[in-house]
Amino acid sequence: MATTTTTSAPTGWAADAAKSNWQFAQGIAAQPYAPYQGNMLAGWGPGQMTGYDSAMNASGVGIPAMQQAQGFATSAGGYQPQQVQGGGYAPALQSVTNTQAANAGQAALPGFFGTNAASAGQAAQATPAQMQAANAGPAHLQNVLNTSAFSAGPAATMNAASMQAASAGPAQQMAAAQMGRGEVGNVQAGSFPGANLSQYLNPYTSNVVDTTLGALSRQNDIIQNKTNAAAAKAGAFGGGRQAVAASENNRAFLDTAASATANLYNQGFNTAQQAIATDQNRALQAGQSNQQADLAVGQSNLANRQNSAMQNMLQGNQMSMFNAGNVQAANLQNAGYAQDAASRNQAATNNMVQYNTSNQQTAEAQTIAAHNAASQSQAQMANQMQQYNAGLQQAANAANAGYGQESGIWNAGAQNTLAQYNAGLQQQALSQTAQAQNAASLNQATAANNMAQFNAGNQQTANSQTAAAHNTASAGQADAVNAASELGARNSLAAQLANQQAGLTGGQLNLSAANALNGMGTDAQQYALNNAQAQMTAGAAMTAQRQAALDQQYQQWLQQQNYPQAQLGILQNGLNGYSSGTAQTSPYYSNTGTNILAGTLGAGALGAGILKNGTEIVSGAQDLWGGISSLFPK
Repeated sequence: MATTTTTSAPTGWAADAAKSNWQFAQGIAAQPYAPYQGNMLAGWGPGQMTGYDSAMNASGVGIPAMQQAQGFATSAGGYQPQQVQGGGYAPALQSVTNTQAANAGQAALPGFFGTNAASAGQAAQATPAQMQAANAGPAHLQNVLNTSAFSAGPAATMNAASMQAASAGPAQQMAAAQMGRGEVGNVQAGSFPGANLSQYLNPYTSNVVDTTLGALSRQNDIIQNKTNAAAAKAGAFGGGRQAVAASENNRAFLDTAASATANLYNQGFNTAQQAIATDQNRALQAGQSNQQADLAVGQSNLANRQNSAMQNMLQGNQMSMFNAGNVQAANLQNAGYAQDAASRNQAATNNMVQYNTSNQQTAEAQTIAAHNAASQSQAQMANQMQQYNAGLQQAANAANAGYGQESGIWNAGAQNTLAQYNAGLQQQALSQTAQAQNAASLNQATAANNMAQFNAGNQQTANSQTAAAHNTASAGQADAVNAASELGARNSLAAQLANQQAGLTGGQLNLSAANALNGMGTDAQQYALNNAQAQMTAGAAMTAQRQAALDQQYQQWLQQQNYPQAQLGILQNGLNGYSSGTAQTSPYYSNTGTNILAGTLGAGALGAGILKNGTEIVSGAQDLWGGISSLFPK
């Protein structure tokens, strides 16, 4: 059954692409089936195995404790309590003791110390360095020198040194210490009109009044109802007698309500007035106490300031007199030194002048011959050398003057700073030492007085209490002797009853201990089972996590196996816009090669579906045959 077919197929790149897809499909179909080689089921983990072993061993946990509890319960009935024998006592007899008065002793008095002012001394003065200008002098001239006679001149005279007497200065005056009025607080008594009454009124007064009026109103309504009922029963409802009765009821209600309201508000006002007076009295007492404390503190501070000022005045006057004596002695000694030095300097000066005059006269005579024999060249060389040396000397003098000036200023500043710093430290140390000594002396005296008074009070109290205790004990001796025999009898009876109760209590305690021990064994067994369950739960969670990891690995393997089919589908989708034209195909048996290829592609699509484990098959795998078969006509 032959049929002639006319086919219009695509040409160019579309035909090449379709052929490439067909070859790609043949390669996919030729791949053998690849089974998954990985593990797909996670076995039991160590936690589950440990939990299983713990559960299997839990049945034996607590058995020793329960067996021991059975033994305790068996022996509980045979418990024998110890027997207690009651006894009496012999009272001690004591004599009467008198109270001895305690004496606090002499009060300790504090001593006060003053602060000596430290002096920084005289400030160091920086002496500027003076620079002497070097002078080359006139040029040496070769003039003939003549010998001149020298005169020693008049002898130096000595001036006698005078001494200035030192004055101690006026003595320091001490001003009396005063206590200012501002150091004592003012006390102001409160007045009732100035108080805020609303703060002291009961906030629930209106509620009480409203409740009372409501109760009276309800009672009045009940009375009115009864009056109306009586009037109706008598056939006079709505008449004048009913109106008169209702009016009387309302008048009684209003009078009662007004009286109750007035009493309630009057009670609230009186209560608030009493509270205000109480608070104002407490405030007045507190102000008076604070004022007394201010007066005590002010008087103590006033005495301290007075003593401190007196000590400081005495110390200042003594220091002024001491310094004046030191200055006077120093001036006297310095005047003697100056007088002696002036006398020695006068003799030395006169001797030096006479000696120098004689030497100068001899040297002048000897030098004239040498100077007269000098040549013109020697004079020029001497002049040049003198000028050169004068320049060097001038530069050296300038540098030395600058160095000396800077060093003197720096040294003077350093000495002044050090002297002031040392004086400040000494002044601070003296002040702190005086304060510390005054505070320590005052604290020690206060502590000594307080301790003496405290010890005397304690001793007096102890003596009084001891005497009272001894006297009370002596008075109770007879009662103690009489009560001793009765107490012994009661103790004997109580001991026998206690022995009987101890036997019963001991049996109950043993039974309770047996029950508690049995419960401990059961709790231990349950605790072991709970631990086993917790371990199995944790192991199951770990197994589930491993199973999820295995499933994820399997899904990744499936995606890897399906990747070629996905690629083929992408390529086929790219050719969907290009049709293969019209074609008339022959029957199945007349196109054997094409049918075989179609069967191959169908088997490949089926294999891709099997590999995807039920997931969606790549779209267009079977539809590819329509475009590929057109490329291969019969």
